[in-house]
Amino acid sequence: GCCARTVVIRVPPLRQFVFPLGAGAAARSPLSLSATDVVAAERLSVAPGWAGVTAIPGAVAPAVHWYLADARSGGSPTTVTLFNPGARPVQASMHLALAKGQGPWQQRTVPAFGQVNLSLSGLTTSAALGIEVDADGPVVAGAMQQAGTASPSAYLGAIEAARSWLVLGGYAGRGTSQTISVINPGNSPCTITFQAEGDIAQRIWHVSVPAHGRYAQILDGLVAGNQALSVRASAPVAVGRTVSSKSGSATSTGVAVVVP
Repeated sequence: GCCARTVVIRVPPLRQFVFPLGAGAAARSPLSLSATDVVAAERLSVAPGWAGVTAIPGAVAPAVHWYLADARSGGSPTTVTLFNPGARPVQASMHLALAKGQGPWQQRTVPAFGQVNLSLSGLTTSAALGIEVDADGPVVAGAMQQAGTASPSAYLGAIEAARSWLVLGGYAGRGTSQTISVINPGNSPCTITFQAEGDIAQRIWHVSVPAHGRYAQILDGLVAGNQALSVRASAPVAVGRTVSSKSGSATSTGVAVVVP
């Protein structure tokens, strides 16, 4: 856009480098990073007065399919952002995954080296949903949610669906609420088995998720803070976890694993 520019920096071995983006257009614009060797990079969003800091890891590579397991269309609606790091425009579609199956969709053209923001407003009356993104070229898909006066929470979607996932435990009983969300991107219903694993008694439950549908379950009382949650499905699915508190919420993608 109008503020596009390129900056070259040198990072010493085994060191980190912090580059201030400021609070203007550069802080809201998409950002590409390439390096001559392997690096780890994340973007920090700092609230005024350092009241809160949010870290947003970057995507290693763009992809043509993305899955956002948890989005909101109610009082704190989610904005979906699609970034095209390539030199040609890309057609991308956003499909809603609802408890009953696939919902409405939008299609947009993402300009070369640019981004578009998609609002969920008016698409559905469902307060919570999942999102599938399909594009005819590689893009990066993420979501941002503004909850009242709290700092906005942002996360990148998953680029793969898998039959086995693991979600780490934590935060239970500390003034927060945890929700597990699953998207079934397939054209047929699938069966999912959840198993809480840890030092205490295991809890197992089974659900069926419709084609291009979504399942969500609050984990409070089901999974203790020291328990991990394994997810096994009869077909590839995408999994995420949302941790909510009075100050806002944070969503993360689960870890796809190979389970014997």
